[in-house]
Amino acid sequence: MGLRTTIQARLIALFKVNSFEIVEYTDGVPSVGHGSVTPIVVCNEVSAGVSVGTGGHTTYNLTGWVFDLRCDFKNEVDYSDFIESLENMSFAADDNHLVQITIGSNVIVNHPPQKGSHNGTELNFNINVDIKK
Repeated sequence: MGLRTTIQARLIALFKVNSFEIVEYTDGVPSVGHGSVTPIVVCNEVSAGVSVGTGGHTTYNLTGWVFDLRCDFKNEVDYSDFIESLENMSFAADDNHLVQITIGSNVIVNHPPQKGSHNGTELNFNINVDIKK
C-alpha cells in the first residue's frame, strides 16, 4: 500500500467509530444519551506538499498532504466528546516516514433544522499531515 493510501485508511478507521452521540429534542431542548452511531466516512486528499531533495541528482520528497474528511450520519449527533477524546495521532508509516496528523482549526457542521426533516448531520474536517523522514 502506498504512503497516501496508508494514511487515508488510518484516518477513515480513526473516524469510523461508534462514538458519536445521538441528539434528540424535547420541547426544543437538545439532549444526548439516546445511543451512539457510526458515520459513513469519506476521505480524499486535496493537496500535497513537495520539496526538492538534496544531493547530486534532482529528487523530490513528499512533505505532507491536506485531506478533506467527511462524516455523514442519519441522525443529528454531538461530536464534541469525540473531538476531545483524540490524542496524538502521529505514527510511523514505515522505517523511513513519520506521519504527524493534526485536525484543522475548524469543523464545518451541517445539521437538520429543529422540528424539520431529520436528515442527520454532516461533519467536514480539514486534516493536515506532515511527513518527517
